[in-house]
Amino acid sequence: MKTYEPAEPTSKPYGREVGSGSTRGRGAGRLGRAPVAVLVSRFPAVTETFILRELIELERLGVQVVLVSLLRHRERVVHPQAEPWIRRALYTPFLNRGILLENLRVLLRAPGTYLSTLFGMLWDARRSANAFFGLLGIFPKSVWLGRRLREIGVGHVHAHFATHPAAAAYILSRVCVREASALPYSVTVHAHDIFIHQGGLARKLSDASFVRTISDFNIRFIRERLGPAAPDPARFRVIHCGIEPALYNPRESHTGVRGERPARILCIASLRPYKGVCYLIGAVRQLRAEGAEVECDVIGEGDLRKELEGQIERAGLRDSFRLRGNRTEEEVAGSLAAADLFVLPSVVAPDGQMEGIPVSLMEAMASGVPVISTRISGIPELVVDGETGRLVEPEDAAGLAAAIREVLSDPGRSLEMADAGRRKVAEEFSLRGNVRRLSEEIEAHFGSVPPSRVSG
Repeated sequence: MKTYEPAEPTSKPYGREVGSGSTRGRGAGRLGRAPVAVLVSRFPAVTETFILRELIELERLGVQVVLVSLLRHRERVVHPQAEPWIRRALYTPFLNRGILLENLRVLLRAPGTYLSTLFGMLWDARRSANAFFGLLGIFPKSVWLGRRLREIGVGHVHAHFATHPAAAAYILSRVCVREASALPYSVTVHAHDIFIHQGGLARKLSDASFVRTISDFNIRFIRERLGPAAPDPARFRVIHCGIEPALYNPRESHTGVRGERPARILCIASLRPYKGVCYLIGAVRQLRAEGAEVECDVIGEGDLRKELEGQIERAGLRDSFRLRGNRTEEEVAGSLAAADLFVLPSVVAPDGQMEGIPVSLMEAMASGVPVISTRISGIPELVVDGETGRLVEPEDAAGLAAAIREVLSDPGRSLEMADAGRRKVAEEFSLRGNVRRLSEEIEAHFGSVPPSRVSG
């Protein structure tokens, strides 16, 4: 007998679509067992379009997806493809009567599990106020989600990012104390979630059924930082984020005869320190001082906008270096089609933040645009210097200017690299192929709950 009515989310997802048992497994396609919950921090987020694409592709493969977002994010620009997912996403308040009652029920039924989970995670987060109070905020709703996801038939939880999503997956898995066992979960680790947010990382990853990383670099980083506390190497899976190469139609020549117009440089990057846009401004300033006819557009938004606008003004580049803000996927594709060169001058920020393998580089390469980036993190796994693009050292505006000059002055060689880059993206960074691999890993780990997470 139910002792309470489950908390209502802020929208009405998964009512008749999934139900509370009567439709379990319906439409699960290749998995054929139960829906999969995909857990994210906030949705929609225009900077996380790669997650939206994976959601769509999972369902195209026949996997029934329950999207769980810890926060409802409001963006000025929302991709049209995200609209139906917003309507069906499972958003929950931080607290309400149902959430409080579920926490009380679990506390009374399994006090040791509840308290050890709560205090263990708070101890892990003690050095960061943001992480500590964030955990206090998501803990109650995560406990409630453990029950709610069981009610709607979910058989596996996959968390994107090893920060709050992985924490929520760990919590709901530990404290879901219904009939049999806790929900199994897996985690995709990307970039900032391991480079600058490492509190509790060992706990969250070691208890996952498997850990998907988007680069080989990430595995090396985790094993170096966590040492003996790192998950067994056999539990790691390198599955890249991907794009659909066929959606990008390259022009015949991006660096051929341009007539009288300047060379068009494009950068797609959020205006944040680790993207290194300030070094691109310096490189363009140097090139124009040398008499090169170049102009640059940056697509993306962020906290550094005013600072970068000031740098552009001081460099005398007001008419040739433009910050375009966020754009839809269609607008991005149009900008790529018009570009002669794509540059992503990424750096390691003072707080340790850096790239994973940027999706924007994949998009540019799939579009047949020559690319230049920096030799950090997983970027060399995509951009092989001299083969699929050019790499320079980070924080080197002069080196960046030299590489831009080289690419623009040798159209034949640049197009050879662009063609090789397009082939590499098609072979190794295909959305369909990589999401299929992810779905197969999830299927292989249905029900594979480590003994440490089985509640007594």
